Amino acid sequence: SLQGINAFDTIYDQLTEVLRDGSVGPRIATEWTSNDDATVWDFTLRDDIVFSDGTPLTAEDVIFTFEQVKSNPESRNTNYLAQLETMEVLEGNVLRFNLSAPFANWPRQMTLLSIVPKAAYEAAGGSDGFIEAPVGSGPYEFVSYSPGVSLVVQAKDVAFAYDGRPIVQGFSTRIHRGDRLGIVGPNGAGKTTLIKLLTGEIAPDTEIG
Repeated sequence: SLQGINAFDTIYDQLTEVLRDGSVGPRIATEWTSNDDATVWDFTLRDDIVFSDGTPLTAEDVIFTFEQVKSNPESRNTNYLAQLETMEVLEGNVLRFNLSAPFANWPRQMTLLSIVPKAAYEAAGGSDGFIEAPVGSGPYEFVSYSPGVSLVVQAKDVAFAYDGRPIVQGFSTRIHRGDRLGIVGPNGAGKTTLIKLLTGEIAPDTEIG
């Protein structure tokens, strides 16, 4: 059967992902370790991931994204970072998370937060401008969005870092009444399932209603 995913996850990317067997696997992060009481977590980040605007994804983008979430009282993702106190970049492209309490499930929590580029987000003047032309490091890049009508994305020019170029080269999906489009970015609004693809069972450029 077709695998259901949502528009949000085609454009953006997370530090980790939930694998088919339910375990947590690498995505932006290649590995992670913690201290004995799981209050300090060190995540090693890939150095070959780029956003759809061609800029590299860095630890500073992760820090920026999480700070945006924590500082926004309207963010739907704030609770995911309730234990996060501070972040710091270590040698070897390692990002350290210092937590306020033991949290063994922190790697699973990282599957829920999508990373945005600090420079593009600030250049757009914040979330209102950013949603007009969102930039992410997922397998697809934003093409256009007609409110209440459709979302169009296409496969990135840069090969997707994890699985090669996406099977479906581009698609347009209709937006039905009641759907909320998940392209907002760090605050995670609108993660409605809109599309089913990436399995090779549908043709490229298929419009899905």
